Amino acid sequence: MSELRATPGPWQRSLSKESGGSFIEHIDSQYVSHIVAFVHASHGMFDPPIPTKEDEANAHLIAAAPELFESLCGCLELIDEISPLEGDVVRAAHAALAKARGET
Repeated sequence: MSELRATPGPWQRSLSKESGGSFIEHIDSQYVSHIVAFVHASHGMFDPPIPTKEDEANAHLIAAAPELFESLCGCLELIDEISPLEGDVVRAAHAALAKARGET
């Protein structure tokens, strides 16, 4: 299984007061912020940028991505050690990891 080449975790969500969106960032050991993603606040052309619950949920999900990736890898390794299974859930998990690595 190839490694993920993304910015290492952990990632965190920081709210942008100016735009209402969320920065997803990694703070390295030198306390330098590396912006990984930005989730825009949903709003109309003339409405103030106020994040919706869905915007916030998207930002939290993206911020959790490194931990989710590592956890799913660990689960699949454990399944393979205990009893190599094939089924829809295991295939979907492998497909999700391949998608995260840019292989599909």
